[in-house]
Amino acid sequence: MIAALLARGIGIEAGVWTVADAEFLVASGYGPQVRRVLVEPGEMQVGAAAADALALAEAIHQVLDRAGLTVERLQHGDGRVAWPLLTDAVQRGLPTRIGMEDTFQLPNGAIADDNGALVAAAVQLGAG
Repeated sequence: MIAALLARGIGIEAGVWTVADAEFLVASGYGPQVRRVLVEPGEMQVGAAAADALALAEAIHQVLDRAGLTVERLQHGDGRVAWPLLTDAVQRGLPTRIGMEDTFQLPNGAIADDNGALVAAAVQLGAG
């Protein structure tokens, strides 16, 4: 699929949810050809534990770093790990994203009125 898309000039964002996904991308040889790697160790992969999501993100980045993969990375998560992963992305200097697709809650646990409220909270945490 990747080869067919690249042959047609279609850019690829490779979603990497697990260490195995990162290893597969590296082994495929297509890593340097994708436009961006989406590092997304969400709640579905780790349950609700922020520490587990952060450890998984670190392990994924280590696989990509060891392979010398320098394409842009965007990191984000969903559910209860959305804000810890966003904060980690900011600390790493990585692009990130947030929206009601990811979480309905603000960092303080309150329910956001809309996507704009989530984005404003992300900017307050240093995203931009």
